[in-house]
Amino acid sequence: MKIRGLIAVGILLISSSVGYSIPPFELRDQSGNTVRSSDYADGTAALVYYSSRKSTDRSKEQYEVLKSLLPGGAKIVRIANIQRAPGFIHFLIFMMVKNEQPAYPLLFDTTGVSAGRFQVDDEECGFFLYRDGKEAWSYKARYTNEAFFRAALSNLASAANSTTPAK
Repeated sequence: MKIRGLIAVGILLISSSVGYSIPPFELRDQSGNTVRSSDYADGTAALVYYSSRKSTDRSKEQYEVLKSLLPGGAKIVRIANIQRAPGFIHFLIFMMVKNEQPAYPLLFDTTGVSAGRFQVDDEECGFFLYRDGKEAWSYKARYTNEAFFRAALSNLASAANSTTPAK
């Protein structure tokens, strides 16, 4: 119980980038559709950035958890950093996700450019909340286990459901 409490307290930290605009990106999803950061300029958007294969493997379940916790109308953006995979493997990754998760949009960062813009390091996950294109809450940390991830998603959803603006 003490460990869970420490994790929850740690996740409540607000980054110094709160108030900044969503970093520009233009990425493809598993269906080949191009998605841009400008698509999330209005309303509430929760963005989860995966730089770890371990965390991406469970992203479908994590999407469902986040969807159930967020207020209605909030958009969910998931980005997987696959830059380390050889280029010829990218097509296989796209097809696998398209077949296994057709209703769960997942964007692919094939170059790592978005990782730099979101400042998410290798093996980290980034959790971001944007309101009208401005960052309202964020947290970045190494993926440790599913309990950690669920706590981060829960805190992201709490921030999204809060009517108090971030400082």
